[in-house]
Amino acid sequence: MGERCVNLEIYASKARYYAAAFDWSDEHQVAGIAEHSGLASGRVLEPMCGNARLLRAFASAGFETVGVDSSAPLLDIARREFSAIGLRGQWLEADVTDFSLVS
Repeated sequence: MGERCVNLEIYASKARYYAAAFDWSDEHQVAGIAEHSGLASGRVLEPMCGNARLLRAFASAGFETVGVDSSAPLLDIARREFSAIGLRGQWLEADVTDFSLVS
């Protein structure tokens, strides 16, 4: 593949601004996804999860969640936000083009 065109450093250096800009509820999306898929529970993987707002909605609905992102600061925000509302999630700091959930 070719060279990356995007400077990903911004997601580390400006993580708190990214998290604030994209901090709305996705509960309606989760309800729609669950309805259309026929799944009311299970494990959800979100690549490039950022501050994990979509995973937060899935976790609140009872799903197990796995968030993958290359930005450690955004994953830290996700961990703190989950913890603050009593949710649990699994986090993996990795490039989504090359990672494994199996250790």
